[in-house]
Amino acid sequence: MADGHFGSNGLFDRLKGIVTLYALSKATGKDFKIFFTSPFNLKDFLVPNLYDWTIESPYYHFPASIPEIVNSKNLFYARNNERHCYCMTDALDLINKRYSKSFSFKSLYKELFKPSEYLEKIIRERECPSKSYIAIHVRIVNLLGENIEKAAGFEALSQPDQSKLINNLMMKINEIIKKHEGLDTYLFTDSNKFSKFAQLSNEKIKIVQGNIAHIGNHDKVSLESVSKLFLDYHYISKAIKVYSIIGNGLYPSAFPLYAAKIGDVPFIRIAMS
Repeated sequence: MADGHFGSNGLFDRLKGIVTLYALSKATGKDFKIFFTSPFNLKDFLVPNLYDWTIESPYYHFPASIPEIVNSKNLFYARNNERHCYCMTDALDLINKRYSKSFSFKSLYKELFKPSEYLEKIIRERECPSKSYIAIHVRIVNLLGENIEKAAGFEALSQPDQSKLINNLMMKINEIIKKHEGLDTYLFTDSNKFSKFAQLSNEKIKIVQGNIAHIGNHDKVSLESVSKLFLDYHYISKAIKVYSIIGNGLYPSAFPLYAAKIGDVPFIRIAMS
């Protein structure tokens, strides 16, 4: 469930939960459905591939029937009736161990999803012009004062510290670029401010054009913002190698990790000292 009645995080936190509950359903022989309508309708971008997870409307009335939050602590509770679950946990290792399975995120994702006609269209129209490229991902959240995500612990840095963070990030990015001479470099970040600075600082850095938004913050997001999100994920999944820069308050996002999993792309977290 991602229907706006209960708080949910970003795209890949939701997809982690979807894939986990699908794996649990397969392992226990239960039907599985997805009702994802907030802040956008998932079916506008991803449609069923090998398994029909569609459901026109849920069979409960909020808040009279409270949905269940599923995590690693209550994942294996006995459930003999229909449940409506919110889950943002990747628990495939636990499920594989308990039920002697060998589920992988990529294989389950591919069973569930294929691009919608709309997503196929925008991928064709805005396909990456580079044959071989690396992807660098930086999740800055609110450190640069952009109020990207409404969450405690992500307060803006002072102006001197913002400048220091930007300079340190560019040093690390330039180091990565030097390791891959001859390959293009695409930068993926949640910060419009840093994205613009990086492009002006190094002409080798490319980005996917579009508005940046975090879907966990909104009741509704624009079609362009969500399209940008899926294009970013598509580009990352097609890279030669994916780097995620963390440390100094940067958030270790699930977004590049799971995009890399779907594309079978080598993934490296690099910590700034």
